[in-house]
Amino acid sequence: MCPKEKDSRNNNNKRWGNKFIDKRNWKSYNEELVIRGEFLLPIDMFENWYEELDKMNEGKKGRPYEFPESFIKIQAVWHQWVDYRGLEGIARSLEKLRLIPYHDDYTTIWQRVHDMRPEIRLP
Repeated sequence: MCPKEKDSRNNNNKRWGNKFIDKRNWKSYNEELVIRGEFLLPIDMFENWYEELDKMNEGKKGRPYEFPESFIKIQAVWHQWVDYRGLEGIARSLEKLRLIPYHDDYTTIWQRVHDMRPEIRLP
């Protein structure tokens, strides 16, 4: 190596400044990502499936609801990343895992999500 090349490498270190020191707290960041995943799949909402349906269908005329509002709301959230046919696939997978008793098809999902009025609750 000729002395000129060695000098150019030293100049590059000066050019880029101080070495980067990573001050991120990876443990807390990883926990935030896990909590985000819990938001996307709240398993506890499936525990009250039939109770919520009974409450929704009480006094209703016409065909009763087959899927609770909480399930449709979480599908509306998932729809930000997945299309309606993909949501049907997710519902089928949840049925195979026996988390829900039966799945809805994409047209039902579309009708229920499309008619939903979004709410923003302020603290």
